[in-house]
Amino acid sequence: MLGTNMYAYCLNNPVNCSDSTGFFTSIHEYRYTGVWAEDYFNSAGLSSVAKDYAEKIVDANLSIDELYPAVAKFYNRYAQSWHFDNSRKGEDDPRIVHYYNSLVEVKGYLELAGNGIDREKNIDLALHSLGRGIHAVQDWVAHNNWDGVPTKGDINVGLFNFHWWGKNSADLFVKGDLKYTAAYVYTIQALTIFTSYYKFYGLDR
Repeated sequence: MLGTNMYAYCLNNPVNCSDSTGFFTSIHEYRYTGVWAEDYFNSAGLSSVAKDYAEKIVDANLSIDELYPAVAKFYNRYAQSWHFDNSRKGEDDPRIVHYYNSLVEVKGYLELAGNGIDREKNIDLALHSLGRGIHAVQDWVAHNNWDGVPTKGDINVGLFNFHWWGKNSADLFVKGDLKYTAAYVYTIQALTIFTSYYKFYGLDR
């Protein structure tokens, strides 16, 4: 580690942040996913639930790293499938599969809630699925070279660069950067789909 600040790795916040990989701190999940979600819900006329729903999405997003840590469970194919493209020949990228499956789950849970079946429980389950799906698609952005940027972030490439949304490892999540923009776009897409179903089933009333 360069310099004399022993807490630079966690943005000087060792109580609330960790960085087991050396490239990313959990606080970024809140700074971006949480802020994007709360802002979106406020703009969509759901200000009464915006903060609560955003926090639940962030909790679900972070739960993927807790349940399926990329380093600790490097041997577990399912765990890795949430973070990296470990697909076999002819298979779709598992992160995209997780993302779209989560949106199917969101619709199912919100439909149940709209029909008066365990309303709050099913809304919470929908938010949980949404947060997990957002994690998968954000990792598709972060651990991929789909945009031509050689981040070498997939298992099939053979090297790991964790959550590289900026132009280099010291430039994470740079506004205006292509990967930052892509992460934002896919997160908003997921939030838009959730909100569309939420309103369609009358849950905003």
